[in-house]
Amino acid sequence: MTFVVKSALLLILSCLLVAPSYATPALLNHAQSAFQAMSALYMKALSEGSSKYQADLDNYKLQALESLQMLQAQDALLGGEWMSRWLTLADKLKVEYTSEYDWDVDSATRRDARSYLSDLYALIANDAVLQQNADQGLLAQVEVQAITARFFDVASTYNGTNSLAPYDADKLKPKDVSKLLKARLDRLAQSSDRANSKRILSAKDKWIFVENSVVNYSDQSAYFLVYATKNKIAKMLKSVNLIVADSNM
Repeated sequence: MTFVVKSALLLILSCLLVAPSYATPALLNHAQSAFQAMSALYMKALSEGSSKYQADLDNYKLQALESLQMLQAQDALLGGEWMSRWLTLADKLKVEYTSEYDWDVDSATRRDARSYLSDLYALIANDAVLQQNADQGLLAQVEVQAITARFFDVASTYNGTNSLAPYDADKLKPKDVSKLLKARLDRLAQSSDRANSKRILSAKDKWIFVENSVVNYSDQSAYFLVYATKNKIAKMLKSVNLIVADSNM
């Protein structure tokens, strides 16, 4: 094998190895925004059409699309696959009042959103390389949004957890994800300076405050509290990420 051929093969291999990690932030940002969009959709139904949640829905859908566009530019195959699915789903993510069903989310839309949430979370959770090398604060944010999106889905259905298909229930188990989340936050706090550690542990405390309602569906009427709390947690973890990023510049 000639030197040129060897060099070309090494270059291709290095690109294949680097591309997934290069695309990771865009994938995680998309997941976070997509899950937030789903939560906003269900909250609009639960709040009987509040314009606040419609505004959140529109904003998160836009953020999810922008992250996917970035992912597509970095990894055409992976980005193209999820772009196709997201564009199909995003057009359906709406809820309107009807005299027959009130503000209930269409069953087909709910099914497709569940499938998207389950598949995207499973992709992230089962990628060992991503789990080890990705921004841990961003991964924690994805976990919070995934669990709460599932909670709002269940809270806004008449049949509760009975409406979940095994396919969806097996790919995202809130109790298991919550354990991973708390352990991840502990590790982040331990590896951070005092100020950031305090913020991270405060975010963890806020999560623990609503955890039982969310993972056990023990108080499905707590959806306003859960929505506000998960937004506060996301804001706190994002500020930690920004502070860390600034300190590394």
